[in-house]
Amino acid sequence: MKRFGILSIMPLLLTAAVRWQVLQSEHYNLVFPKGYGGQASRAIQWLETKRDKVNDLVGYDPGKVWIVIEDMGMTVNGFSNPVGNEIHLYTTPPSGFDLSTRDWMRTVGIHEYAHEVSLSSVWGLPKALGYLFGPWVIPNAATPGWLIEGVTVYTESHIVGYEGRLESGEYDANVLTRASEGKITRNWNMEGSLYEYPLGAIYAYGGPFYEWLVETKGEEAIGTFYRKHGSRIPIFSLDRSARDAFDQRFPSLLDDWQESVKERAADFIPADSAAQRITKKGWYFSGGMATDGEKIYYCRVYGKKLAPLYGKFYIDIVAYDPQAGVAGVAGVTGVTGVEEVLKRPLTSITSPIRVHDGVLYYGASVNRLGFPNTSGLSFGELVQIRALDLKDRHEAVIFEGRVRAFDRLPDESFLLSLDPENARFGSILERIPPEGGETERIWEGDTLIGEILASDDGKIYMSARTQGENWDIWEYSDKDAWRRLTNSVWSETGLSLDMGGKIMYSANPYGTDGAVGSYVLDPKSGAIEQFKTPSYTQNPVLLGDRLYFMSLNPRGNDLYSVKPALTEAVFPSTYTEQVSTLEPAWDGDFKERSPLSPYLTLLRPWVRVPYFTMEWSSAQGLTHLAPGLYFQGADVLGENSYSIRADYDVVGLAPSASVFWSNYRFGPLGLFLDAGFGPLWNINDSLAGYSFSINPSMSIPLVARSRRGLRSIYWGEGFNAYGPLLDYRSLESSISASFAWPFWSLAARASHGWESPIFSTRERSILALRGAAAVDLLGGVIIGDISSRLDLSAQKQTAYYYYNPIRGYYTTLTTTDWTFQTATLEYRRRLLKMRFGIWNPNIFFEDLYVSVFADAAFDSHEVLGASAGILMGPEIHAAWDFLTINPMFGVAITRDGDIQPVYSINASIPIDLGRKRKDGLDFIKKPWEKDPLSY
Repeated sequence: MKRFGILSIMPLLLTAAVRWQVLQSEHYNLVFPKGYGGQASRAIQWLETKRDKVNDLVGYDPGKVWIVIEDMGMTVNGFSNPVGNEIHLYTTPPSGFDLSTRDWMRTVGIHEYAHEVSLSSVWGLPKALGYLFGPWVIPNAATPGWLIEGVTVYTESHIVGYEGRLESGEYDANVLTRASEGKITRNWNMEGSLYEYPLGAIYAYGGPFYEWLVETKGEEAIGTFYRKHGSRIPIFSLDRSARDAFDQRFPSLLDDWQESVKERAADFIPADSAAQRITKKGWYFSGGMATDGEKIYYCRVYGKKLAPLYGKFYIDIVAYDPQAGVAGVAGVTGVTGVEEVLKRPLTSITSPIRVHDGVLYYGASVNRLGFPNTSGLSFGELVQIRALDLKDRHEAVIFEGRVRAFDRLPDESFLLSLDPENARFGSILERIPPEGGETERIWEGDTLIGEILASDDGKIYMSARTQGENWDIWEYSDKDAWRRLTNSVWSETGLSLDMGGKIMYSANPYGTDGAVGSYVLDPKSGAIEQFKTPSYTQNPVLLGDRLYFMSLNPRGNDLYSVKPALTEAVFPSTYTEQVSTLEPAWDGDFKERSPLSPYLTLLRPWVRVPYFTMEWSSAQGLTHLAPGLYFQGADVLGENSYSIRADYDVVGLAPSASVFWSNYRFGPLGLFLDAGFGPLWNINDSLAGYSFSINPSMSIPLVARSRRGLRSIYWGEGFNAYGPLLDYRSLESSISASFAWPFWSLAARASHGWESPIFSTRERSILALRGAAAVDLLGGVIIGDISSRLDLSAQKQTAYYYYNPIRGYYTTLTTTDWTFQTATLEYRRRLLKMRFGIWNPNIFFEDLYVSVFADAAFDSHEVLGASAGILMGPEIHAAWDFLTINPMFGVAITRDGDIQPVYSINASIPIDLGRKRKDGLDFIKKPWEKDPLSY
C-alpha cells in the first residue's frame, strides 16, 4: 500500500516538471503544453481584448478564469466548465466556412468565454448557496440548450465581421428553408430532442433566435435576463425572468421570431422551388464533391433512430451516375440516375474527395496516441489518405499524418498540405513521389491551405488563408510563386474545374442572409460570374449539360441540379474594418506561475453538499440517523478527480467514510483508488466493529481505432481488500473487446477474480463472461446478450443465489451448480410517432416504442427460468432535453405459464430500475466499464 501511495503522487510531480507550463495575465490563468506558447498567448491576447464586450452583454464579470490549451490532433473543438471555472481550447482551426473563422483562437476562445460568463452569472440567494455548497449552484445552466448555445454563437459572430457561424450562411439558410416550406420550428426541434437534421440544433436554432432577440430587445435586456434568472431558484422562474427582461414569455418570443423568419423568407429561394432534387436522404455531406466526367462522388453522413435512446450514424461514400436508370427500374432515384454506395468506412471523411484514373482518394480520420492533451487521454486525430479502386474496391493507405488537403498531380505524385507540429498557424507542403516512399518537403509558411486542386495541365489551385483572413483562391507554381486569384473578406471554398479550366467554387458574401452562392472564376482574366441557383448552394460540379450542387431542404443536405446559366457576380460593397482590429489590442505582460498551480484547484471542491441517512423500524423506532457531507472536485486539467463522503451516526455513535480518486496523467492509462470504512451492526443494532475496504485498480486500451472490425481492446487490473482486518483479499483481471461493422456491432468482456492462501485464508476463483451483439433490422435493432458466471474454486459453495436475473421472475433463483448463465434475445423499434408536449414544466413525448423479448437463465444441468414478453413505452424528454427517460411497461409469460407485469426505466443518466445490470446496448458501447456480471 505504501508503494501504491508513492506511485499515486508521482504523476503530479512528473506533470509539473515535464509537460505543462503556466502563465498568468490580468484576468486569466493560462495552462499549455511546452512548445505551444504561440497559440496559447494569442488566445489570451484576444480574450483580454474582447472580454469586456462579452461581460457587458451578459452584465457579469466571472473574475479570473483558467484557460487550458490542448492539442487534439486534427479535431476542431473546445469546451467550457463553469463549475470548474475553466475553458479548454483545442488548437486546430477548421477548414471551410461552416465555422466561418478568420482567427480560430479568437472564435473558439470568445465562444467558450461566453459560456463561462453567461452560465456563471449568479446573484442573490443562489450566490450565497454557491459559497456554501459549491460553484455547481448556477441557475442559468437550467435553461434550454438553445439559450445556452445561442449566446455563444451570437457572440462569436459579432466580434469582427465575416466571422462566426451566423456569418457562414448555413444556420440562416436552415431556418429560412423551413419557413419557406411552411415547417414550424417547435421547441423540441430547437432543443434537439428529435434525431434529425440539424444534429446541433441548439446551435443552429439558438444562434439565429438569439441574434433576433438582441436586435429586437437590446443588449441591456439580455443582461437583465441573466441577472434576474441568476438570482432565482430555477424551477419555474424561466418565463418570469423573460417577462422581467423582455416583457414576454419565451413561447411568445419564439412565435414572434418565427414570424420574422417568415418575412425574411419571402426573398429566399429554397432549393426545392428552383432546382431538381436528386437524392432524398438529407442530413450532411462531407469532403466535398468530385467527378471523373461520368459520375459524381461524395460522402453522405446520415442518422437513424433505431430504438429508444439509441441512434446510429452511417457514413457512405457514394457514386451518382446521372445516365444510369430509367423510370420503373429498381434502384432508381426518381428518374434522374442511380446512387451506388462504394464504401462505408465507419470513420469521418475529412479532406476533399478526389478521383483520378479509376481511383477515389479520400481522407479518413484515425485516432492515435501521443498528443499533449488531457481531454482526449493523450489520443488525437490524424488523417489517412486512402485510395479506393473503383473497379475491384480494393483499398490502400498511402499516407497518414496531420493532413488538411491533398490532390494527385499529373505526374502521379501527391501534393499534401500538412498542419505543422505544435499547432503553429500555417501549412507544410510535402510531395509523395509517383513511386511512393519518403515525402519531400517543398514549402513551409504561415498560410493555411484548406484545399488543393490540380488540373490536368499541371496548374495547382488552392483555397488558403493567412491569419486574420478568410479563405481565398490562390494559384501555386512553386515555393516562390503564389498568385492570389481572389481577395475578399468572405470565404471561397469547394473548388472544382469546368471543362474549360475555369474554377468553380462556393462563397458566402451574403451569409448573414442564409445565402451561399456558386461562382466560376477565370484564372487568366480574373473575371467572376455567378450561377443562377437557389439561395444556398455548395460544391458546384459540372457534368454533361447539368450543374450539380449540394443544397438544403428541411431534412438536411441533398444533391440538386439545374441547367447551368451564368450571370454577372454581384457582391456587397467591400467590408471596411480597421486593420488594427484584426490583431489583439492587449499587450500586457504574463507572469510565470508554478506548474503545480493547476492541481491546487483540487482543494476547492466543486460540490459541498450536506446529507443525512436514516433507518426506522416499527419495533425499535429510529435506529440510525447519520448526517454527513459529500465533496466532489477535480483539477483544471482533468487529470485528477475525486469524491469524498463522510458521516456520523448520532444514534449508533459510529462514523463512516469513503473516497474515490482517479488519475489519467499517463492517459489513456487510468489509475483508480476506492477506499472506505463503515460500522458493522449486530442483530440488536449495536456496534460490533468496523469493516474497511481498499480497491486500487487500473485500466488501459490496448487497441482503440475507428474502422471496420476490431475497434477496441481494454485491459484492467485491480486489487480488493475488505473486512474488519482487510482479511478478504482478491485480485481481479479483466479484458474486453468491441467490434463494429456498418449494420451490426459486437462486444465481449471477461473478468476473473481469484483468492488464494497467498492473498487470503478463503480460497475463491470466479470467472464472469459477457457478450452482446446488436444488428440493424427492419428499422429497429435486434439484440443478443449472453452472460456466464463460473466458480472455479476448489471449494464450491453449497448454494448460489441470483436475484431477478431475468424479467418475469421476482424471486431469488438458486442453484447448487458451479455455473450459471443468462441469455436474452430482444427486438426494439419505434411503434408510432407521438410528438407533443408542454413548455413549462418542460416535458416532450417523442415516440412510442415496443420491445419484444425472450429471457432465460440456466446452469449446466437445467433451465432455471425462462420468459417471453412485450414492453411498450414512450421516450420522454424533460427539462429542455437535459433528461431523457424511457419507461417501458408490459407483461411476461414464464415457462410455468405465469403472467407477470414487467417494467424498466432507461435514462440518459445511469438509471435502470427494471434490471440489475447494464443494458445490452450500453454494454456494447463501453464493454470495459465495470458491470455486475455475476449476480
